[in-house]
Amino acid sequence: MVDVGGTHVKVQATGRRQRVKLPSGPKMTPARMVAAVRTATAGWSYDAVAIGYPGVVIHDAHSVNHTTSGAVGSALTSKGRLTAGR
Repeated sequence: MVDVGGTHVKVQATGRRQRVKLPSGPKMTPARMVAAVRTATAGWSYDAVAIGYPGVVIHDAHSVNHTTSGAVGSALTSKGRLTAGR
């Protein structure tokens, strides 16, 4: 599970007691978020990823008032992928 927030991105997986909190904020682009999540979850096994995001997603593009202009309208699928079964 990836919970995208304005000050932190929280990551947790089934069977793990503690969630990982990664700092986010105005400079957290989609590419930086994916890189941080992949680094934090290196060695984890998972079959699927659920993402909680406080905004609107239409046709793979997202928009939220508190993100940077570099993140608004970008497609997460083109910025980076969280690959299942790593």
